[in-house]
Amino acid sequence: MRVVTELPNDVEVTSFFEKFRYIYIYGAGKYGKACANMFSAHNISFNGYVVSKKSVSNIDGYPVYSYDEIYQHLKSEDCLVFAMKKEYQSDVLRHIKDNFDGYAVNIIDHKLFKREVYRAFVELMEKLNQQYPPSRYKNNDLSNILVIRLDRMGDMIWTSAFLRELRGNFPNAQITVVCTTSNLQLLRNCPYVNKCIGYEYTFEEETGKMPISEIYNRAKKFAEEKLRDINYDVVFLPRGIIPMDAVTNILLAAFSSAPVRIAGYYATCENIEEWYRDIIDKLFSIVVEHRYPLHDVEKPLNILKAIGCKIESDYTEIWYQENQVIADMAAERIYGVRSKFNFLVGVGLTSQSLARTWNPNNYKELFARIGEAFSVGFILLGGTEAQKEASIAFDDRYCVDFVGKTNLNDTMQLISICDIYVGSNTGLEHMAAALKKPVIEISVSFPWGDDNEGLSPRNCGAWKTKYAVIRPEEPKDERCAKAGYCINEVAHCINNVSVDSVQNVLAGFIKYYDWS
Repeated sequence: MRVVTELPNDVEVTSFFEKFRYIYIYGAGKYGKACANMFSAHNISFNGYVVSKKSVSNIDGYPVYSYDEIYQHLKSEDCLVFAMKKEYQSDVLRHIKDNFDGYAVNIIDHKLFKREVYRAFVELMEKLNQQYPPSRYKNNDLSNILVIRLDRMGDMIWTSAFLRELRGNFPNAQITVVCTTSNLQLLRNCPYVNKCIGYEYTFEEETGKMPISEIYNRAKKFAEEKLRDINYDVVFLPRGIIPMDAVTNILLAAFSSAPVRIAGYYATCENIEEWYRDIIDKLFSIVVEHRYPLHDVEKPLNILKAIGCKIESDYTEIWYQENQVIADMAAERIYGVRSKFNFLVGVGLTSQSLARTWNPNNYKELFARIGEAFSVGFILLGGTEAQKEASIAFDDRYCVDFVGKTNLNDTMQLISICDIYVGSNTGLEHMAAALKKPVIEISVSFPWGDDNEGLSPRNCGAWKTKYAVIRPEEPKDERCAKAGYCINEVAHCINNVSVDSVQNVLAGFIKYYDWS
Protein backbone atom coordinates (compact mmCIF):
# COMPACT_ATOMS: atom_id res chain seq x y z
CA MET A 1 0.00 0.00 0.00
CA ARG A 2 1.27 3.46 -0.92
CA VAL A 3 0.02 6.10 1.48
CA VAL A 4 -0.19 9.75 0.37
CA THR A 5 -0.57 11.41 3.76
CA GLU A 6 -1.06 14.91 2.38
CA LEU A 7 -1.89 16.00 -1.15
CA PRO A 8 -0.13 19.37 -1.57
CA ASN A 9 -2.31 22.35 -2.42
CA ASP A 10 -0.30 23.08 -5.55
CA VAL A 11 -0.98 19.61 -6.99
CA GLU A 12 -3.26 19.67 -10.02
CA VAL A 13 -5.89 17.35 -8.64
CA THR A 14 -7.45 16.39 -11.97
CA SER A 15 -4.20 15.13 -13.48
CA PHE A 16 -3.24 13.44 -10.20
CA PHE A 17 -6.35 11.24 -10.19
CA GLU A 18 -6.32 10.50 -13.95
CA LYS A 19 -3.69 7.76 -13.49
CA PHE A 20 -5.90 5.45 -11.41
CA ARG A 21 -8.00 2.57 -12.70
CA TYR A 22 -10.72 2.84 -10.05
CA ILE A 23 -11.25 5.54 -7.44
CA TYR A 24 -13.33 5.00 -4.31
CA ILE A 25 -14.11 7.54 -1.61
CA TYR A 26 -13.53 5.96 1.79
CA GLY A 27 -16.18 7.58 3.98
CA ALA A 28 -19.81 8.31 3.21
CA GLY A 29 -20.61 11.03 5.73
CA LYS A 30 -20.24 14.80 5.49
CA TYR A 31 -16.62 14.56 4.35
CA GLY A 32 -17.37 11.82 1.82
CA LYS A 33 -20.13 13.87 0.21
CA ALA A 34 -17.89 16.96 0.19
CA CYS A 35 -15.22 14.94 -1.61
CA ALA A 36 -17.81 13.77 -4.17
CA ASN A 37 -18.86 17.38 -4.78
CA MET A 38 -15.23 18.42 -5.18
CA PHE A 39 -14.67 15.63 -7.72
CA SER A 40 -17.78 16.62 -9.63
CA ALA A 41 -16.70 20.27 -9.77
CA HIS A 42 -13.33 19.25 -11.25
CA ASN A 43 -14.60 16.52 -13.60
CA ILE A 44 -12.96 13.71 -11.64
CA SER A 45 -14.80 10.41 -12.00
CA PHE A 46 -15.09 8.01 -9.10
CA ASN A 47 -16.62 4.59 -8.78
CA GLY A 48 -18.40 4.64 -5.44
CA TYR A 49 -18.05 4.85 -1.69
CA VAL A 50 -16.30 2.46 0.70
CA VAL A 51 -17.16 2.23 4.38
CA SER A 52 -16.08 0.04 7.27
CA LYS A 53 -19.68 -0.80 8.23
CA LYS A 54 -22.30 -0.62 5.51
CA SER A 55 -25.76 0.76 6.34
CA VAL A 56 -26.96 1.87 2.86
CA SER A 57 -26.27 0.50 -0.59
CA ASN A 58 -26.47 3.69 -2.65
CA ILE A 59 -25.76 7.43 -2.26
CA ASP A 60 -26.85 9.79 -5.03
CA GLY A 61 -26.60 7.01 -7.60
CA TYR A 62 -23.17 5.79 -6.49
CA PRO A 63 -22.82 2.29 -4.98
CA VAL A 64 -21.68 1.91 -1.39
CA TYR A 65 -19.46 -1.05 -0.48
CA SER A 66 -18.13 -2.32 2.78
CA TYR A 67 -14.37 -2.73 2.61
CA ASP A 68 -14.62 -6.43 3.37
CA GLU A 69 -16.82 -7.05 0.33
CA ILE A 70 -14.67 -5.14 -2.15
CA TYR A 71 -11.02 -5.49 -1.12
CA GLN A 72 -10.43 -8.69 -3.14
CA HIS A 73 -11.26 -6.79 -6.34
CA LEU A 74 -8.86 -3.90 -5.69
CA LYS A 75 -5.58 -3.70 -7.61
CA SER A 76 -2.33 -1.76 -7.20
CA GLU A 77 -3.52 0.86 -9.72
CA ASP A 78 -6.63 1.65 -7.65
CA CYS A 79 -7.08 4.49 -5.20
CA LEU A 80 -8.92 4.87 -1.91
CA VAL A 81 -9.49 8.55 -1.08
CA PHE A 82 -9.74 9.06 2.67
CA ALA A 83 -12.60 11.47 3.37
CA MET A 84 -12.83 11.28 7.15
CA LYS A 85 -11.32 13.04 10.16
CA LYS A 86 -7.65 12.32 10.73
CA GLU A 87 -8.25 10.68 14.09
CA TYR A 88 -10.20 7.91 12.34
CA GLN A 89 -7.76 7.34 9.49
CA SER A 90 -5.18 5.38 11.47
CA ASP A 91 -7.74 2.75 12.48
CA VAL A 92 -8.81 2.29 8.86
CA LEU A 93 -5.20 2.09 7.64
CA ARG A 94 -4.50 -0.66 10.14
CA HIS A 95 -7.54 -2.54 8.91
CA ILE A 96 -6.58 -2.42 5.22
CA LYS A 97 -2.76 -2.48 5.29
CA ASP A 98 -2.41 -6.26 4.84
CA ASN A 99 -4.72 -6.66 1.86
CA PHE A 100 -4.63 -3.42 -0.14
CA ASP A 101 -1.76 -2.76 -2.55
CA GLY A 102 -3.02 0.45 -4.13
CA TYR A 103 -2.93 4.13 -3.14
CA ALA A 104 -4.45 5.51 0.06
CA VAL A 105 -4.79 9.28 -0.36
CA ASN A 106 -5.66 11.77 2.39
CA ILE A 107 -7.71 14.52 0.73
CA ILE A 108 -8.97 16.45 3.76
CA ASP A 109 -6.06 18.91 3.97
CA HIS A 110 -6.33 20.06 0.37
CA LYS A 111 -7.69 23.59 0.01
CA LEU A 112 -10.25 22.57 -2.63
CA PHE A 113 -11.68 19.97 -0.26
CA LYS A 114 -11.80 22.48 2.61
CA ARG A 115 -13.65 24.96 0.44
CA GLU A 116 -16.16 22.25 -0.42
CA VAL A 117 -16.69 21.21 3.22
CA TYR A 118 -17.36 24.85 4.09
CA ARG A 119 -19.01 25.74 0.77
CA ALA A 120 -22.10 27.35 2.35
CA PHE A 121 -19.81 29.38 4.63
CA VAL A 122 -17.59 30.42 1.73
CA GLU A 123 -20.52 31.50 -0.43
CA LEU A 124 -22.04 33.49 2.42
CA MET A 125 -18.77 35.26 3.20
CA GLU A 126 -18.30 36.17 -0.46
CA LYS A 127 -21.86 37.54 -0.55
CA LEU A 128 -21.20 39.64 2.57
CA ASN A 129 -18.03 41.04 1.06
CA GLN A 130 -19.94 42.22 -1.99
CA GLN A 131 -22.82 43.75 0.01
CA TYR A 132 -20.86 45.15 2.97
CA PRO A 133 -17.28 45.89 1.94
CA PRO A 134 -15.18 47.19 4.87
CA SER A 135 -13.53 50.60 5.02
CA ARG A 136 -9.93 51.29 5.91
CA TYR A 137 -9.13 52.06 9.55
CA LYS A 138 -7.74 55.62 9.73
CA ASN A 139 -6.50 55.58 13.33
CA ASN A 140 -8.64 58.54 14.34
CA ASP A 141 -10.67 59.08 17.49
CA LEU A 142 -13.64 56.77 17.83
CA SER A 143 -16.97 57.99 19.21
CA ASN A 144 -19.17 54.89 18.94
CA ILE A 145 -17.61 51.46 19.37
CA LEU A 146 -19.37 48.11 19.02
CA VAL A 147 -17.88 44.92 20.51
CA ILE A 148 -19.42 41.57 19.56
CA ARG A 149 -18.55 38.42 21.48
CA LEU A 150 -21.03 35.56 21.44
CA ASP A 151 -19.39 33.00 23.64
CA ARG A 152 -19.41 31.25 26.98
CA MET A 153 -18.82 32.65 30.44
CA GLY A 154 -15.10 31.93 30.66
CA ASP A 155 -14.50 33.54 27.27
CA MET A 156 -16.27 36.71 28.37
CA ILE A 157 -14.15 36.84 31.53
CA TRP A 158 -11.04 36.69 29.33
CA THR A 159 -12.48 39.64 27.38
CA SER A 160 -12.61 41.78 30.53
CA ALA A 161 -8.99 42.84 29.98
CA PHE A 162 -9.83 43.88 26.40
CA LEU A 163 -12.81 45.97 27.56
CA ARG A 164 -10.78 47.74 30.24
CA GLU A 165 -7.91 48.58 27.87
CA LEU A 166 -10.34 49.62 25.12
CA ARG A 167 -11.93 52.08 27.55
CA GLY A 168 -8.50 53.32 28.63
CA ASN A 169 -7.59 54.16 25.03
CA PHE A 170 -10.97 55.66 24.14
CA PRO A 171 -12.17 57.24 27.40
CA ASN A 172 -14.94 59.32 25.82
CA ALA A 173 -16.36 56.72 23.45
CA GLN A 174 -19.78 55.12 23.72
CA ILE A 175 -19.00 51.39 24.01
CA THR A 176 -21.73 48.85 23.30
CA VAL A 177 -21.26 45.10 23.80
CA VAL A 178 -23.32 42.38 22.16
CA CYS A 179 -23.03 39.16 24.17
CA THR A 180 -25.07 36.03 24.80
CA THR A 181 -28.07 36.60 27.04
CA SER A 182 -26.50 34.22 29.58
CA ASN A 183 -23.53 36.59 29.91
CA LEU A 184 -25.55 39.77 30.47
CA GLN A 185 -25.39 39.35 34.23
CA LEU A 186 -21.62 38.96 34.02
CA LEU A 187 -21.36 42.40 32.41
CA ARG A 188 -24.11 44.14 34.38
CA ASN A 189 -21.64 45.85 36.72
CA CYS A 190 -18.82 46.30 34.22
CA PRO A 191 -17.58 49.91 34.51
CA TYR A 192 -16.08 49.99 31.02
CA VAL A 193 -19.17 49.66 28.83
CA ASN A 194 -22.14 51.94 28.31
CA LYS A 195 -24.61 49.39 27.01
CA CYS A 196 -24.97 45.60 26.81
CA ILE A 197 -27.31 43.84 24.40
CA GLY A 198 -28.13 40.16 24.76
CA TYR A 199 -28.33 37.80 21.78
CA GLU A 200 -30.14 34.44 22.14
CA TYR A 201 -27.26 32.26 20.94
CA THR A 202 -28.66 28.75 20.63
CA PHE A 203 -26.62 25.55 20.99
CA GLU A 204 -27.42 24.62 17.37
CA GLU A 205 -26.18 28.01 16.19
CA GLU A 206 -23.03 27.86 18.27
CA THR A 207 -22.09 24.36 17.10
CA GLY A 208 -22.84 24.94 13.42
CA LYS A 209 -25.82 22.56 13.39
CA MET A 210 -28.29 25.29 12.42
CA PRO A 211 -28.67 25.86 8.66
CA ILE A 212 -26.56 28.80 7.61
CA SER A 213 -29.57 30.46 5.96
CA GLU A 214 -31.39 30.46 9.29
CA ILE A 215 -28.35 31.91 11.08
CA TYR A 216 -28.27 34.63 8.42
CA ASN A 217 -31.93 35.53 8.93
CA ARG A 218 -31.70 35.55 12.74
CA ALA A 219 -28.61 37.78 12.71
CA LYS A 220 -30.10 40.20 10.17
CA LYS A 221 -33.33 40.57 12.14
CA PHE A 222 -31.41 41.15 15.39
CA ALA A 223 -29.20 43.81 13.79
CA GLU A 224 -32.18 45.62 12.30
CA GLU A 225 -33.97 45.66 15.66
CA LYS A 226 -31.06 46.29 18.03
CA LEU A 227 -28.07 47.79 16.22
CA ARG A 228 -29.47 50.50 13.97
CA ASP A 229 -30.06 53.18 16.60
CA ILE A 230 -26.36 54.15 16.72
CA ASN A 231 -23.99 54.89 13.84
CA TYR A 232 -21.00 52.84 14.95
CA ASP A 233 -17.54 53.93 13.84
CA VAL A 234 -15.99 50.51 14.31
CA VAL A 235 -16.89 46.99 15.35
CA PHE A 236 -14.44 44.69 17.14
CA LEU A 237 -14.64 40.90 17.22
CA PRO A 238 -12.31 39.90 20.08
CA ARG A 239 -13.15 36.21 19.66
CA GLY A 240 -10.77 34.45 17.26
CA ILE A 241 -12.30 33.91 13.82
CA ILE A 242 -12.91 30.19 13.19
CA PRO A 243 -14.77 28.62 10.22
CA MET A 244 -18.46 28.08 11.02
CA ASP A 245 -17.90 28.75 14.72
CA ALA A 246 -17.82 32.50 14.09
CA VAL A 247 -20.61 32.87 11.53
CA THR A 248 -23.05 34.79 13.74
CA ASN A 249 -20.33 37.10 15.05
CA ILE A 250 -19.25 37.93 11.48
CA LEU A 251 -22.82 38.44 10.29
CA LEU A 252 -23.66 40.81 13.14
CA ALA A 253 -20.48 42.77 12.45
CA ALA A 254 -21.45 43.18 8.79
CA PHE A 255 -25.11 43.98 9.52
CA SER A 256 -24.18 46.57 12.17
CA SER A 257 -23.23 48.91 9.30
CA ALA A 258 -20.02 49.89 11.10
CA PRO A 259 -17.70 50.86 8.23
CA VAL A 260 -14.58 49.55 9.98
CA ARG A 261 -14.42 45.92 11.11
CA ILE A 262 -11.48 44.64 13.17
CA ALA A 263 -10.85 41.06 14.28
CA GLY A 264 -8.14 38.47 14.94
CA TYR A 265 -7.49 34.92 13.88
CA TYR A 266 -8.01 32.07 16.31
CA ALA A 267 -4.48 30.61 16.05
CA THR A 268 -0.92 31.46 15.06
CA CYS A 269 -0.53 32.67 11.48
CA GLU A 270 1.11 29.47 10.21
CA ASN A 271 -1.96 27.51 11.35
CA ILE A 272 -4.40 29.63 9.31
CA GLU A 273 -5.20 27.88 6.07
CA GLU A 274 -4.80 29.79 2.82
CA TRP A 275 -8.37 29.28 1.59
CA TYR A 276 -9.72 30.69 4.84
CA ARG A 277 -7.35 33.64 4.95
CA ASP A 278 -8.36 34.60 1.39
CA ILE A 279 -12.01 34.89 2.47
CA ILE A 280 -11.69 36.53 5.87
CA ASP A 281 -9.05 39.13 4.93
CA LYS A 282 -11.50 40.65 2.44
CA LEU A 283 -14.29 40.94 5.02
CA PHE A 284 -12.41 43.00 7.58
CA SER A 285 -10.49 46.25 7.64
CA ILE A 286 -7.88 44.55 9.84
CA VAL A 287 -7.46 40.88 10.77
CA VAL A 288 -4.66 40.43 13.26
CA GLU A 289 -2.32 37.46 12.91
CA HIS A 290 -0.67 36.01 16.00
CA ARG A 291 3.01 35.18 15.55
CA TYR A 292 3.25 32.67 18.38
CA PRO A 293 0.79 30.82 20.66
CA LEU A 294 -1.10 33.20 22.93
CA HIS A 295 -3.59 32.80 25.73
CA ASP A 296 -7.16 33.77 24.90
CA VAL A 297 -6.72 36.80 27.19
CA GLU A 298 -3.78 38.00 25.08
CA LYS A 299 -5.32 37.55 21.62
CA PRO A 300 -7.91 40.36 21.96
CA LEU A 301 -5.23 42.61 23.48
CA ASN A 302 -3.09 41.88 20.44
CA ILE A 303 -5.88 43.34 18.31
CA LEU A 304 -5.71 46.61 20.26
CA LYS A 305 -1.92 46.70 19.95
CA ALA A 306 -2.24 46.27 16.19
CA ILE A 307 -4.19 49.53 15.89
CA GLY A 308 -1.75 51.46 18.07
CA CYS A 309 -3.46 51.19 21.45
CA LYS A 310 -1.44 51.20 24.65
CA ILE A 311 -1.93 48.25 27.00
CA GLU A 312 -1.52 49.17 30.65
CA SER A 313 -2.35 45.76 32.12
CA ASP A 314 -3.44 42.29 31.02
CA TYR A 315 -5.14 41.01 34.18
CA THR A 316 -8.77 39.87 34.05
CA GLU A 317 -11.63 41.19 36.17
CA ILE A 318 -15.10 40.25 37.30
CA TRP A 319 -17.68 42.64 38.74
CA TYR A 320 -20.50 41.79 41.12
CA GLN A 321 -22.99 43.57 43.31
CA GLU A 322 -22.66 42.44 46.89
CA ASN A 323 -25.66 40.39 47.99
CA GLN A 324 -26.34 40.90 51.69
CA VAL A 325 -27.48 37.31 52.16
CA ILE A 326 -24.20 36.05 50.72
CA ALA A 327 -22.35 38.72 52.68
CA ASP A 328 -23.91 37.47 55.90
CA MET A 329 -22.82 33.97 55.03
CA ALA A 330 -19.35 35.29 54.30
CA ALA A 331 -19.20 36.89 57.72
CA GLU A 332 -19.70 33.45 59.22
CA ARG A 333 -17.68 31.79 56.46
CA ILE A 334 -20.65 29.86 55.03
CA TYR A 335 -22.92 29.07 57.96
CA GLY A 336 -20.06 29.14 60.39
CA VAL A 337 -17.91 26.51 58.70
CA ARG A 338 -14.88 28.77 59.01
CA SER A 339 -14.94 28.04 62.73
CA LYS A 340 -14.94 24.35 61.84
CA PHE A 341 -12.54 24.34 58.87
CA ASN A 342 -9.21 26.02 58.24
CA PHE A 343 -9.65 26.34 54.48
CA LEU A 344 -12.52 26.62 52.02
CA VAL A 345 -12.24 25.10 48.56
CA GLY A 346 -14.61 26.10 45.76
CA VAL A 347 -15.40 23.14 43.52
CA GLY A 348 -16.59 23.23 39.89
CA LEU A 349 -18.01 19.75 39.49
CA THR A 350 -19.00 19.81 35.84
CA SER A 351 -18.25 21.38 32.50
CA GLN A 352 -20.53 22.12 29.58
CA SER A 353 -18.52 19.35 27.91
CA LEU A 354 -19.00 15.94 29.52
CA ALA A 355 -15.46 15.05 28.43
CA ARG A 356 -14.17 17.60 30.98
CA THR A 357 -16.32 16.31 33.85
CA TRP A 358 -14.45 14.20 36.41
CA ASN A 359 -16.33 11.33 38.03
CA PRO A 360 -18.34 12.72 41.00
CA ASN A 361 -17.44 9.63 43.05
CA ASN A 362 -13.81 10.73 42.74
CA TYR A 363 -14.73 14.10 44.19
CA LYS A 364 -16.56 12.41 47.05
CA GLU A 365 -13.44 10.39 47.89
CA LEU A 366 -11.26 13.51 47.62
CA PHE A 367 -13.53 15.43 50.00
CA ALA A 368 -13.31 12.68 52.62
CA ARG A 369 -9.53 12.37 52.39
CA ILE A 370 -8.67 16.09 52.37
CA GLY A 371 -11.49 17.20 54.63
CA GLU A 372 -10.38 14.96 57.46
CA ALA A 373 -6.62 15.35 57.00
CA PHE A 374 -6.49 19.15 56.69
CA SER A 375 -9.78 20.41 58.14
CA VAL A 376 -11.03 21.64 54.74
CA GLY A 377 -14.57 22.60 53.77
CA PHE A 378 -15.78 22.32 50.17
CA ILE A 379 -18.22 24.74 48.54
CA LEU A 380 -19.97 23.01 45.63
CA LEU A 381 -20.67 25.42 42.76
CA GLY A 382 -22.47 25.28 39.44
CA GLY A 383 -25.81 25.55 37.69
CA THR A 384 -28.77 23.20 37.69
CA GLU A 385 -27.02 20.98 35.12
CA ALA A 386 -24.56 19.94 37.88
CA GLN A 387 -27.17 18.90 40.47
CA LYS A 388 -26.93 15.19 39.70
CA GLU A 389 -23.15 15.21 40.18
CA ALA A 390 -23.50 17.30 43.34
CA SER A 391 -25.91 14.79 44.85
CA ILE A 392 -23.35 12.02 44.29
CA ALA A 393 -20.27 13.96 45.44
CA PHE A 394 -21.88 15.63 48.48
CA ASP A 395 -20.51 14.68 51.90
CA ASP A 396 -22.39 16.45 54.68
CA ARG A 397 -19.33 16.32 56.94
CA TYR A 398 -17.30 18.61 54.69
CA CYS A 399 -19.53 20.11 51.97
CA VAL A 400 -21.93 23.00 51.52
CA ASP A 401 -23.98 22.60 48.34
CA PHE A 402 -24.80 25.76 46.36
CA VAL A 403 -25.26 23.98 43.02
CA GLY A 404 -28.28 25.39 41.20
CA LYS A 405 -29.05 27.74 44.10
CA THR A 406 -27.27 30.94 43.09
CA ASN A 407 -27.16 33.27 40.11
CA LEU A 408 -23.93 34.42 38.43
CA ASN A 409 -23.61 37.47 40.66
CA ASP A 410 -23.87 35.42 43.87
CA THR A 411 -21.56 32.74 42.50
CA MET A 412 -18.84 35.34 41.96
CA GLN A 413 -19.29 36.49 45.55
CA LEU A 414 -19.12 32.90 46.83
CA ILE A 415 -15.85 32.28 44.97
CA SER A 416 -14.43 35.42 46.60
CA ILE A 417 -15.01 33.71 49.97
CA CYS A 418 -13.11 30.55 48.99
CA ASP A 419 -9.37 30.08 49.37
CA ILE A 420 -8.77 27.74 46.41
CA TYR A 421 -10.61 26.51 43.31
CA VAL A 422 -10.54 22.84 42.22
CA GLY A 423 -12.32 21.36 39.24
CA SER A 424 -13.01 21.52 35.53
CA ASN A 425 -11.84 24.24 33.18
CA THR A 426 -15.04 26.28 33.14
CA GLY A 427 -16.19 29.84 33.75
CA LEU A 428 -15.93 29.14 37.49
CA GLU A 429 -12.20 28.54 37.11
CA HIS A 430 -11.77 31.84 35.32
CA MET A 431 -13.83 33.68 37.92
CA ALA A 432 -11.44 32.30 40.55
CA ALA A 433 -8.41 33.34 38.50
CA ALA A 434 -9.79 36.86 38.07
CA LEU A 435 -10.11 37.02 41.88
CA LYS A 436 -6.48 35.80 42.18
CA LYS A 437 -7.51 32.55 43.84
CA PRO A 438 -5.13 29.59 43.40
CA VAL A 439 -6.53 27.17 40.82
CA ILE A 440 -6.16 23.40 40.47
CA GLU A 441 -7.53 22.29 37.12
CA ILE A 442 -8.45 18.68 36.32
CA SER A 443 -7.67 18.68 32.61
CA VAL A 444 -8.27 16.56 29.51
CA SER A 445 -5.21 17.86 27.62
CA PHE A 446 -1.90 16.02 27.37
CA PRO A 447 1.56 17.60 27.69
CA TRP A 448 2.37 16.93 24.02
CA GLY A 449 -0.78 18.68 22.75
CA ASP A 450 -0.76 21.71 20.44
CA ASP A 451 -0.60 25.04 22.31
CA ASN A 452 -3.10 26.44 19.77
CA GLU A 453 -5.64 23.76 20.63
CA GLY A 454 -8.76 24.98 22.42
CA LEU A 455 -8.23 23.02 25.66
CA SER A 456 -4.51 23.64 26.03
CA PRO A 457 -3.63 25.34 29.37
CA ARG A 458 -1.38 27.68 27.37
CA ASN A 459 -4.38 28.70 25.31
CA CYS A 460 -7.18 28.78 27.89
CA GLY A 461 -5.90 27.94 31.36
CA ALA A 462 -6.28 29.99 34.55
CA TRP A 463 -4.73 33.42 33.87
CA LYS A 464 -2.22 35.23 36.08
CA THR A 465 -2.76 33.26 39.29
CA LYS A 466 -1.16 30.37 41.15
CA TYR A 467 -2.10 27.46 38.88
CA ALA A 468 -1.64 23.71 38.71
CA VAL A 469 -2.88 21.42 35.92
CA ILE A 470 -3.51 17.74 36.64
CA ARG A 471 -3.67 15.74 33.44
CA PRO A 472 -4.74 12.15 32.74
CA GLU A 473 -1.95 9.73 33.55
CA GLU A 474 -2.35 8.31 30.04
CA PRO A 475 -4.86 8.58 27.18
CA LYS A 476 -7.51 5.90 26.94
CA ASP A 477 -6.96 5.34 23.22
CA GLU A 478 -4.65 6.20 20.33
CA ARG A 479 -7.00 8.75 18.77
CA CYS A 480 -6.89 10.91 21.90
CA ALA A 481 -3.13 10.46 22.15
CA LYS A 482 -2.66 11.76 18.59
CA ALA A 483 -5.04 14.67 19.08
CA GLY A 484 -3.20 15.77 22.25
CA TYR A 485 -6.44 15.98 24.23
CA CYS A 486 -9.51 13.84 24.82
CA ILE A 487 -11.69 14.03 21.71
CA ASN A 488 -14.65 12.09 23.11
CA GLU A 489 -18.01 13.68 23.84
CA VAL A 490 -18.39 11.88 27.19
CA ALA A 491 -16.14 11.55 30.24
CA HIS A 492 -13.30 9.38 29.00
CA CYS A 493 -9.61 10.21 29.46
CA ILE A 494 -10.37 12.55 32.37
CA ASN A 495 -11.20 9.53 34.50
CA ASN A 496 -7.56 8.47 34.16
CA VAL A 497 -6.82 11.33 36.57
CA SER A 498 -6.45 9.57 39.91
CA VAL A 499 -7.81 10.79 43.24
CA ASP A 500 -4.27 10.39 44.61
CA SER A 501 -2.86 12.90 42.10
CA VAL A 502 -5.48 15.56 42.89
CA GLN A 503 -5.12 14.92 46.62
CA ASN A 504 -1.34 15.36 46.48
CA VAL A 505 -1.54 18.67 44.61
CA LEU A 506 -4.31 20.07 46.81
CA ALA A 507 -2.47 19.00 49.96
CA GLY A 508 0.67 20.72 48.66
CA PHE A 509 -1.25 23.95 48.06
CA ILE A 510 -2.71 23.86 51.55
CA LYS A 511 0.57 23.08 53.30
CA TYR A 512 3.00 25.24 51.37
CA TYR A 513 1.11 28.13 49.79
CA ASP A 514 1.81 31.52 51.34
CA TRP A 515 -1.68 32.51 52.47
CA SER A 516 -0.52 35.82 53.90
